[in-house]
Amino acid sequence: MDLCQKDENTDDIIANASAAIWYRDYLFIKKKLGQLVDSVLTDGTEIKIKVAVEYSEKYGLKLIVKDIDPTYTIGQNELSRQKLYERLQKENITNKNSELSLPIVLQKIAVISSETAAGYQDFQKQLEGNQYGYQYKVDLFQSAVQGIRVESEVSGALNIIKESNDYDCVCIIRGGGSKLDLSWFDNYKIAKTISDLQIPVIVGIGHDIDQTITDLVSHTSVKTPTAVADFIIDHNLSFEQDLLYKLEHIQFISKEVFNENKEQIARFASKLEVIASHLVQLQSSIINEKFEKINRQIGFLLAKEKEKLNSITKVLEANNPQNVLKKGYSIVTQNKQIIKSFKDLSVGQDIEIEFSDGKTTIKQK
Repeated sequence: MDLCQKDENTDDIIANASAAIWYRDYLFIKKKLGQLVDSVLTDGTEIKIKVAVEYSEKYGLKLIVKDIDPTYTIGQNELSRQKLYERLQKENITNKNSELSLPIVLQKIAVISSETAAGYQDFQKQLEGNQYGYQYKVDLFQSAVQGIRVESEVSGALNIIKESNDYDCVCIIRGGGSKLDLSWFDNYKIAKTISDLQIPVIVGIGHDIDQTITDLVSHTSVKTPTAVADFIIDHNLSFEQDLLYKLEHIQFISKEVFNENKEQIARFASKLEVIASHLVQLQSSIINEKFEKINRQIGFLLAKEKEKLNSITKVLEANNPQNVLKKGYSIVTQNKQIIKSFKDLSVGQDIEIEFSDGKTTIKQK
């Protein structure tokens, strides 16, 4: 068959043959890499493979994968990671978030994770089941935790949290994974967004030894999502214990101060009693003096008024009709009316004359 001509089934045959070759190569790579296969064969990942080139008159050129070197991919990622960290250091943003102060109590928590991730479920279970009965408000900001969408979704969630500014801390969590799985968190945009955030970021993305760039620029980095929950619980427990310690210390110091000053307090009490007694006596003496002064003034006023009364009595006695009659005067009455003038006499009526020693009647005809 002429290589420049194709029958109507040639495209399908080539497509099927290519699919078969791709599947064969995938199975070979999967057997070679094991659990690393999904991490290595991802968009944007640089790989190193050994291939053989074959030519077929029917199907043309084809590459046959003979071997793959995962250490190359890991090495390239590590090199990129080191360069990225050097860049962050030059920009002085590696420690900005770690320099923030944690609130004394962590209660309102923003979580960036995948809702279906086992790590998120472990975090929730550990936080809600704490033995101290602490209550938390947890808001989940859904994000991919592996793959090419990690950069945009994690940084996007951080920006939303930054705008709200309503949280005590931010937790970035995911389950365990290989070094290549975690390499998605070796990202400049995520690191820069964390450094611009004024809220402490706590990271637990499932690593045992190596730290991602996200770990390095965060406030606190722990191994697992469960460890993040434990960190929050322990932080709040430390605050509570500090309060209890201070309360006990205050009680102890108060008791010591009281005991040390007990005798002095007793002396003060005794002194106050003496002072109070002296004041009572002093005030009593003052009252007695005022009372005596009042009595003297009352006696003086009574004597003065008595003298006035005696004078009035003498005047009254001097003007008493009986005393006047004794002086030689008499009282003339007619019809029981005192006659003070001659013209008041009625002719033909009896006249009574009263003396000091008796009365007499003069009858007129």
